[in-house]
Amino acid sequence: MAVCPLAAAIAVTGWHYQSSVRDLVRQPFDYARIRSSGWLLLALTLKPTIMGLSYVWIRAVGMQVPSPHYDIAAVIAVCVAFFAAAVAEETGWTAFATHALVRAYRPLPVAVTIGSVWAVWHLVPLWQADRSATWIAWHAGETIASRVLIVWLYVWNDECVALAVLYHTADNVSWLLFPQWDPTTRPRRPRHSP
Repeated sequence: MAVCPLAAAIAVTGWHYQSSVRDLVRQPFDYARIRSSGWLLLALTLKPTIMGLSYVWIRAVGMQVPSPHYDIAAVIAVCVAFFAAAVAEETGWTAFATHALVRAYRPLPVAVTIGSVWAVWHLVPLWQADRSATWIAWHAGETIASRVLIVWLYVWNDECVALAVLYHTADNVSWLLFPQWDPTTRPRRPRHSP
């Protein structure tokens, strides 16, 4: 699923602008466009901070949530896997789609449009994971909000796709490592027998 935006971007760019494919796939690694360490810090820490504060709040109100226990090798593997996935996705969603659309439209409508497509993009896997309609609706809202932030980071940092990749990676890693994420304890929709 993560490679589809990359494949589409390469196919369309290669078809119309053969010489630009190399530039397209280099953009996620162009860290020179990051305007300051503050932007880098924001991209890397915003979502983990929100997730950490959420965890503290959940514990403070007395809800049961497991204590975090992480194997450092597993955390590194998750970071590498999500970084690779973010490079593939953001090459399509940001380097290709956002880049083209912000030239014709204002950033907010572009972000909401791409975020909405991105949210729909996740419907089938979330349904396959037995998520409830309410859970999926909240996820869709968070997905659109994340895309708004990603487009904002991109526009305000000299079209820096690398910041989009880093934010996307941190978002996915913090979501997966949230202590509640345990396939044996998360609520599932009941399966209906045929």
